[in-house]
Amino acid sequence: MILQPKFKFIGAGLSLVAVTVSIIFRLINFQLNSQLKETLLSLVIIGLGLLAFSKERFEDERILAIRYKCLAGTVLFSTIFTTIFTVANIIFDDILLSGQQLIITTLLIYILLFNLLKRNDNNENID
Repeated sequence: MILQPKFKFIGAGLSLVAVTVSIIFRLINFQLNSQLKETLLSLVIIGLGLLAFSKERFEDERILAIRYKCLAGTVLFSTIFTTIFTVANIIFDDILLSGQQLIITTLLIYILLFNLLKRNDNNENID
Protein backbone atom coordinates (compact mmCIF):
# COMPACT_ATOMS: atom_id res chain seq x y z
CA MET A 1 0.00 0.00 0.00
CA ILE A 2 1.38 3.35 -1.00
CA LEU A 3 0.32 6.45 0.94
CA GLN A 4 -0.74 9.82 -0.43
CA PRO A 5 2.03 12.31 -1.34
CA LYS A 6 1.27 14.57 1.64
CA PHE A 7 2.65 11.89 3.96
CA LYS A 8 6.17 12.55 2.58
CA PHE A 9 6.16 15.92 4.34
CA ILE A 10 4.76 14.44 7.54
CA GLY A 11 7.41 11.70 7.51
CA ALA A 12 10.24 14.10 6.80
CA GLY A 13 9.00 16.39 9.57
CA LEU A 14 8.77 13.57 12.12
CA SER A 15 12.24 12.30 11.30
CA LEU A 16 13.80 15.76 11.36
CA VAL A 17 12.17 16.67 14.67
CA ALA A 18 13.31 13.43 16.31
CA VAL A 19 16.88 13.77 15.02
CA THR A 20 17.02 17.47 15.95
CA VAL A 21 15.77 16.81 19.49
CA SER A 22 18.32 14.02 19.87
CA ILE A 23 21.17 16.25 18.67
CA ILE A 24 20.11 19.13 20.93
CA PHE A 25 19.95 16.80 23.95
CA ARG A 26 23.45 15.52 23.19
CA LEU A 27 24.82 19.06 22.77
CA ILE A 28 23.51 20.17 26.16
CA ASN A 29 24.71 16.88 27.75
CA PHE A 30 21.18 15.83 28.70
CA GLN A 31 21.09 12.15 29.63
CA LEU A 32 18.49 10.38 27.53
CA ASN A 33 16.65 7.72 29.47
CA SER A 34 15.82 4.52 27.66
CA GLN A 35 12.14 5.42 27.20
CA LEU A 36 12.92 8.77 25.55
CA LYS A 37 15.60 7.16 23.36
CA GLU A 38 13.13 4.47 22.24
CA THR A 39 10.49 7.12 21.50
CA LEU A 40 12.89 9.17 19.38
CA LEU A 41 14.06 6.08 17.48
CA SER A 42 10.43 5.07 16.89
CA LEU A 43 9.62 8.54 15.56
CA VAL A 44 12.56 8.33 13.16
CA ILE A 45 11.41 4.88 11.96
CA ILE A 46 7.80 6.03 11.50
CA GLY A 47 8.94 9.17 9.69
CA LEU A 48 11.29 7.29 7.36
CA GLY A 49 8.59 4.71 6.70
CA LEU A 50 6.11 7.43 5.73
CA LEU A 51 8.74 9.06 3.55
CA ALA A 52 9.66 5.80 1.84
CA PHE A 53 6.15 4.54 1.14
CA SER A 54 4.42 7.72 -0.02
CA LYS A 55 3.46 8.23 -3.62
CA GLU A 56 5.23 10.61 -5.91
CA ARG A 57 3.16 13.46 -7.34
CA PHE A 58 3.16 11.63 -10.66
CA GLU A 59 3.19 7.91 -9.92
CA ASP A 60 3.42 5.85 -13.11
CA GLU A 61 4.79 2.48 -14.25
CA ARG A 62 8.31 3.89 -14.46
CA ILE A 63 8.21 4.91 -10.78
CA LEU A 64 6.77 1.51 -9.80
CA ALA A 65 9.59 -0.24 -11.67
CA ILE A 66 12.12 1.93 -9.83
CA ARG A 67 10.42 1.10 -6.50
CA TYR A 68 10.68 -2.65 -7.22
CA LYS A 69 14.37 -2.35 -8.12
CA CYS A 70 15.04 -0.38 -4.95
CA LEU A 71 13.13 -2.85 -2.82
CA ALA A 72 15.13 -5.76 -4.25
CA GLY A 73 18.41 -3.89 -3.76
CA THR A 74 17.50 -2.94 -0.23
CA VAL A 75 16.60 -6.50 0.75
CA LEU A 76 19.91 -7.71 -0.68
CA PHE A 77 21.82 -4.96 1.15
CA SER A 78 20.05 -5.67 4.45
CA THR A 79 20.81 -9.38 4.18
CA ILE A 80 24.50 -8.74 3.53
CA PHE A 81 24.63 -6.02 6.20
CA THR A 82 23.07 -8.31 8.83
CA THR A 83 25.36 -11.19 7.90
CA ILE A 84 28.47 -9.02 8.15
CA PHE A 85 27.41 -7.65 11.55
CA THR A 86 26.62 -11.15 12.82
CA VAL A 87 30.05 -12.43 11.77
CA ALA A 88 31.70 -9.31 13.25
CA ASN A 89 29.84 -9.90 16.51
CA ILE A 90 31.08 -13.49 16.62
CA ILE A 91 34.68 -12.44 15.90
CA PHE A 92 34.95 -9.26 18.00
CA ASP A 93 32.21 -10.01 20.56
CA ASP A 94 31.23 -6.37 21.08
CA ILE A 95 29.57 -5.22 17.86
CA LEU A 96 25.81 -5.40 18.23
CA LEU A 97 23.14 -4.42 15.72
CA SER A 98 19.72 -3.66 17.14
CA GLY A 99 16.53 -4.19 15.20
CA GLN A 100 15.88 -0.45 15.21
CA GLN A 101 19.29 0.28 13.72
CA LEU A 102 18.67 -2.28 10.99
CA ILE A 103 15.25 -0.82 10.15
CA ILE A 104 16.59 2.75 10.05
CA THR A 105 19.53 1.69 7.87
CA THR A 106 17.25 -0.26 5.53
CA LEU A 107 14.81 2.64 5.15
CA LEU A 108 17.63 5.13 4.55
CA ILE A 109 19.18 2.89 1.90
CA TYR A 110 15.78 2.48 0.21
CA ILE A 111 15.13 6.24 0.17
CA LEU A 112 18.62 7.08 -1.10
CA LEU A 113 18.57 4.36 -3.76
CA PHE A 114 15.07 5.33 -4.91
CA ASN A 115 15.99 8.99 -5.31
CA LEU A 116 19.26 8.12 -7.04
CA LEU A 117 17.60 5.78 -9.54
CA LYS A 118 14.75 8.22 -10.12
CA ARG A 119 17.21 11.03 -10.81
CA ASN A 120 19.28 8.85 -13.18
CA ASP A 121 16.13 7.73 -14.99
CA ASN A 122 15.02 11.36 -15.41
CA ASN A 123 18.42 12.28 -16.85
CA GLU A 124 18.23 9.41 -19.35
CA ASN A 125 14.76 10.51 -20.46
CA ILE A 126 15.95 14.08 -21.05
CA ASP A 127 18.82 13.00 -23.34
